[in-house]
Amino acid sequence: MIKIENTEILPISVKPGESIEIKTTYYLYGPEQRKKINVKETRIIQYNGKAVMNPLVREVIREQGLFSSIAKLPIPEDAAPGEYEVITTIDSGQKSDTRTNKFVVNFITSFHLV
Repeated sequence: MIKIENTEILPISVKPGESIEIKTTYYLYGPEQRKKINVKETRIIQYNGKAVMNPLVREVIREQGLFSSIAKLPIPEDAAPGEYEVITTIDSGQKSDTRTNKFVVNFITSFHLV
C-alpha cells in the first residue's frame, strides 16, 4: 500500500529562474512487514497540461512506514507567467498514489511598504 498523506510547495509564488521545494509525506506498507520496498518518486511540472521540463525521478529503497521526501525543482528561465501544477507520484511497481499541487510564476517581486 502507498498513500500520499500530504504534499506542500514552498514558495507558492516564484519568478522564472527561481526554485520551488516540494515536500511529500507518504505511507509505505507491503505484505511482508520487514521487507524493504523499491520506490520511484516522480515530480512533473506542467503548464496548461504540458510538461515544461523533464520529470524529476528518484529511485529509493525504503523500510515500511511513514516518510518525508523533499525535492528542489528549478523553474525555467523562460517560464511564462501563470498557474503551474506539480504532479507527484509515488510508485512501487505494484501500487502507486498521485497528488497534484499548484503554484504561480510571476514577474513581480513582492514588497513591503515602510
